[in-house]
Amino acid sequence: MTGIPEDVRAQIMAKARSEWPDDFEMQRHTLDSQINAYRELQDLYGRLELNDFVSEVFSSALTEWADDYEMQLHKVKSQFGAASEFFSYENSQVPDDVLELIRSKAFREWPGDYEMQLHTLKNQVDAWLSLNV
Repeated sequence: MTGIPEDVRAQIMAKARSEWPDDFEMQRHTLDSQINAYRELQDLYGRLELNDFVSEVFSSALTEWADDYEMQLHKVKSQFGAASEFFSYENSQVPDDVLELIRSKAFREWPGDYEMQLHTLKNQVDAWLSLNV
């Protein structure tokens, strides 16, 4: 497997051997899937315009899943998807000022965690609707 730093490959292999000491098929599967995820992360990072948002998402995923590239990739994709949905969320039954109040509160309560911001937004909108509609 080429195209990744040798130290990254060695770290992945060490983890695979540790997790699957007597299962060579799982070691190979882990190595392949982690390398593929590492490559996809690098490709995605290289294609994005670097800004505070992108840096924050990647940094958070790395901190939370330091030695697991599949989970880093999952976290990055989930955060980008949730952020997109959070910022574009609309509901015609909720007044704009109420929706902005809910969105601002979720943003303050969960800085940098767009999945939780979206979750909070949807729950607060559902609660508001049950109280007002």
